[in-house]
Amino acid sequence: QVRYRAAHEGPKELGCSEYFCDWLFDPARNGGGAMMDYCCYGCALAAALLGLPDSVVGVAGRLCKTNIDVEDNAVIVMSYPHALANAEASWTQIGKLGGYITGIYGSEATLEVTPRMEGGLRMATRERPEGFEVDAPAPAPHLANASAHFLWALETGDALFPLCRAEVCRDAQEILEAGVRSAKSGARIALPI
Repeated sequence: QVRYRAAHEGPKELGCSEYFCDWLFDPARNGGGAMMDYCCYGCALAAALLGLPDSVVGVAGRLCKTNIDVEDNAVIVMSYPHALANAEASWTQIGKLGGYITGIYGSEATLEVTPRMEGGLRMATRERPEGFEVDAPAPAPHLANASAHFLWALETGDALFPLCRAEVCRDAQEILEAGVRSAKSGARIALPI
């Protein structure tokens, strides 16, 4: 199972510009609210690790922010033959607890990735179920930032990191579209669409 949650108190509360918020809060221009804005990351992670799912269920609602025309919370659940993945989005979360954490739950271990400078990588195994810190090596220079990685790929002809590959991004967009359709219809959406 793969799980990713992206959450904060909302675009305006985060300090996004009025122009950007006008676009984010317009379902015709953005295609949705929190689901489009934040479920995309979990969909991309699932597509990179697991590929295109067999089906998708999306649930979304405007739970707290009555002054916008789009959902402020959403969940997309992806079903694979031997795996599940979910992408969670919230524009109403107070504080930073649990936001932006990746969970990968495998047959041999569980990994938890916490971002940012204070972040880290933790792993739990059957022998050490309480979990322990894993020393992650420093990234190679070509993975230091997006520009360095793109230039490296152009110069070497080597494949981009999976999350940056066009086919993964295309699959993530299809998963996201299926989530939007599911949330509107209340039905499970089979893929490919």
